[in-house]
Amino acid sequence: MKLFMKFKFPVFLCGVLLLTLGCTAQQLYQSGQGWRQMECNKLVSQEETARCLETANTSYEKYQREREEAIKKP
Repeated sequence: MKLFMKFKFPVFLCGVLLLTLGCTAQQLYQSGQGWRQMECNKLVSQEETARCLETANTSYEKYQREREEAIKKP
């Protein structure tokens, strides 16, 4: 029984990781995008909010292109 209790957390952690890996990178990006948009709307200045939303509304495809370009640069 002690052995089970000792490995209870690591087994739980592995389960959570497996469930998380079930999401695609695009789904994770989009959920983060929604969070960023909500954070942008908390800003007081309209100018800052507009700038923030412009970045937050970047499509996944554009993000991927920019990411690939950044990886290729030495």
